[in-house]
Amino acid sequence: MNLKTRFSLIGGGIVIFLILTPILVLYARGFKYDFETRSLIKTGTLVVRTEPADVRLFLNDDSKAYQAPATIRFLLPADYNLKLEKDGYQTWTKRLTIHSQFVTWGSLERDKIFLLYREPKLNSSWKVEAVSVSRDNSEITFQNDGTDYKIAINSGELDTLGQATAIQLPKPPATAKVFWTNANQIWQLLQTTDAWPLSATEFSQIKEVHTNGNHTAVLIGNGLYSFDITSMLLIDENVSGLTLSGDDVWYAAETELKHYSFSTGKTDTLASDFPAGVDVEIIRGGSQIYAIVDKQLYQLKDRMEKLYNSVTFARWEENGQRLVYGNSNEVYLHDPLANSSVLALRSLTPIAQVQLNWPTGYLFYESENKIQAAELDTRNGQNQFSLLKLPAGAIFVVSADGSKVYIMAAGAITQYLLR
Repeated sequence: MNLKTRFSLIGGGIVIFLILTPILVLYARGFKYDFETRSLIKTGTLVVRTEPADVRLFLNDDSKAYQAPATIRFLLPADYNLKLEKDGYQTWTKRLTIHSQFVTWGSLERDKIFLLYREPKLNSSWKVEAVSVSRDNSEITFQNDGTDYKIAINSGELDTLGQATAIQLPKPPATAKVFWTNANQIWQLLQTTDAWPLSATEFSQIKEVHTNGNHTAVLIGNGLYSFDITSMLLIDENVSGLTLSGDDVWYAAETELKHYSFSTGKTDTLASDFPAGVDVEIIRGGSQIYAIVDKQLYQLKDRMEKLYNSVTFARWEENGQRLVYGNSNEVYLHDPLANSSVLALRSLTPIAQVQLNWPTGYLFYESENKIQAAELDTRNGQNQFSLLKLPAGAIFVVSADGSKVYIMAAGAITQYLLR
C-alpha cells in the first residue's frame, strides 16, 4: 500500500467518523429522522407491563407484534393505538399519546395491565343452606348439613367453624341488618350464651347489629346499645345510623355526629350540624367519616359538607384509599387527600353490586344480569368486559387481589378464577 492510498483511507475514515459521530450521539439522545417532515425529532418511550406475561402487543394495527412486558424506545411523538392479545384472555385496547423525551406507561396508577380471562374458570363450588358475607368482603360463612363453615375470600381456604347446634343464641329478626367481621371470634363468642339479655319486644325491635368479635353494637328501636353477651348497656338514644370499627362506634343522634369508645366508655361530639333524615348510613374509611342521609352524601370536615346528590351506595376501598359511591347509573371515586371526585363509570342500563378493585384497576359490577368489569383508566376510552352470567337474585364478591369471584345463588357458592 503506497503512501497516497494510506492517506486516502485515513482521510476517508476521519470523514466517516465525523459524519457518524453526530448521528450516533443524536440517536443515543433519543433523536430520530422523520421522513415525512424531513427533520430530526426527539422521540419518546412506551413502557407496557402485563400480567400475565408473553402478551402480544400491537401498535397502530401493525402486523408486527412486540412481546409484552416491553419497553419500546425511539417512538415518534404521536397518538398510538395499543392492542394487547393473549389466547384465552380479553383483548385490551387503548389510544395513548407518546411525547418527546418522556416515558408513557400503558398502565395508569399501577405498574401492570391486568388481563382478564375471556371465560372465567370454575375453580370450586360448595353446597350451602345459609350464606353471609363479612362487611369488609374478606370472609363468607355458610351452613351445610348442620356444620358452620368459613371461606377466606382472598385465599379461597375453607375452614370448619363447628357444629351449628353449638350456637343456641337466636338470630336477630329477618328485618334486621347484620354487619360483621372476624367469623372465628364471633362464632366462639356466640357459644357462650343461649339468650339475648332482651325482652321479646326489644328483640323484635332490633334494626342493626354491628360486630367484629371483640365488640358488638346493637340498634334497638332508636336506642344504641353495647352488647357483651350477658348484658346490654345503653350508649345513646335517638340514633339513626352507625358504624363499628375496631374499638369505636361512630353514629348519628338527631343533629349530632358522635363517637363512642369501647375502651374508655366515653362519648364525644364530632359535629353538631348533622342533617336530619330518615334513611341514614355512616361510613368510616381511613381517617374519614362519610354519611348518606336520604340519598345525599356528606363528608365530615370542620362541619358536615355535602359531596353529591342521588347517592344510593357508598363503600370505602382500603387498598386505594378511595370512597366509591354512586347510584344505579353512575359511579364516582372520591380521593379525600385531593378533596376531589372523578367519574369512574356511567351506564345507560342499571348497575348494582359495585365493587372497586384498586390493585387490578377494575370496577366490578352487575348489569343486565351479568358480572361486568370496567377499567379505571379512562384515558381516551375505557375497556369494559362482560365476564359471567348471574342467576336471578345472585350476589357476588371479588377477592382483594381481583383474581377470584364468588357467586352465591340457589343453595350454592361457586368460585371462578378471573385471571
